Amino acid sequence: MAELKKESMEMAMDMVAAMGVETYARRICQPVSAVLLDFLQSNTAEMLYDKETNLWAEGPECTADEYEMEVAGMKLSGRSSMPRVPSMA
Repeated sequence: MAELKKESMEMAMDMVAAMGVETYARRICQPVSAVLLDFLQSNTAEMLYDKETNLWAEGPECTADEYEMEVAGMKLSGRSSMPRVPSMA
């Protein structure tokens, strides 16, 4: 398999980040603008842009899942200013 150029990899990471944020925002019924800044400051974003983890290669659904788990964990510990996921009850 051909090695991706640095610019191509960074573009792919940006696209996966944007699509992952859009996916997560849709799940919690929030605008992307309400989610983006918190996402960019998250551990998930750090992992996404770390070439060693290859999270970017897993795609936007996996990125949204990872971020959702991170937000849920932060809520449980009381450390979140992120929007709450609406209850399905």
